[in-house]
Amino acid sequence: MKTNSRKRLLVSSVAMLLVAMLALGTATYAWFTQNTSATADGITVRTSKTSSLKISDDTRDYDTGFTYTGVQNVMLPSSSINGANWYSTVADDDTGVSTSDATAITLDTPAQTNQNNKYVFVDQLNILNAGEVSVKDIKITMDNFKAHNYLRVALVPVSEKGQCLEVDATAFKSNVYAADATAYNPINAEGSYSTAKADKITPIAAGTKKVITISDPLPAGKELHYNLYVWFEGQDPDCKDANAGTGVSNLQFTVEGTPVSEV
Repeated sequence: MKTNSRKRLLVSSVAMLLVAMLALGTATYAWFTQNTSATADGITVRTSKTSSLKISDDTRDYDTGFTYTGVQNVMLPSSSINGANWYSTVADDDTGVSTSDATAITLDTPAQTNQNNKYVFVDQLNILNAGEVSVKDIKITMDNFKAHNYLRVALVPVSEKGQCLEVDATAFKSNVYAADATAYNPINAEGSYSTAKADKITPIAAGTKKVITISDPLPAGKELHYNLYVWFEGQDPDCKDANAGTGVSNLQFTVEGTPVSEV
């Protein structure tokens, strides 16, 4: 009799363990249901502190400030492992879990990417030292970073100014920012819901404000270039109907530095 009781207890324990494992396995596949979305509005950048630094996006001339154009007021969740292959799906119900195959997102032609893509905002942040001396202690401050943790911003160093320059997966994964540093598995380049450790992204915690420091001085006449990606990560467990309707508003980038001659 005791043996049967122990067997029932063991079976019950194993069943509960399997349920717990299933919950852990599905918690990362978090999406909105059909016709649910989050808002994105107002991404601006400016320079601060009197210096020779100027900024631009992928096409405009260098200046002391600008507002990105073409940011969709409503954005749908998406996911990418490398900034080039993007996917989206919808949840089976309001819990956020999706069992559907991910659908590939085709980024528009370079001249239209910012205007028409409702899944990810892609542009550049470029910095020019327009002065006659080097500038050190350059800082890029990302402010008003306040939303549910499914908001993602990637600022990936690239070699030149130009729309949607290709970056490798390692560079992309190493420069993703979120409200906290909770690791997640994005949909991989093949469109699969990978659970592989090698595919995991651990974002850099931004809280509501993040300062990115450039370690090397920028010589006179030289430039720094970054691909900028802004999206709502469907693979984050916060990305579900209960958290819909919130997003990013007035995300601000401020660039500052100190001319060497002032030190």
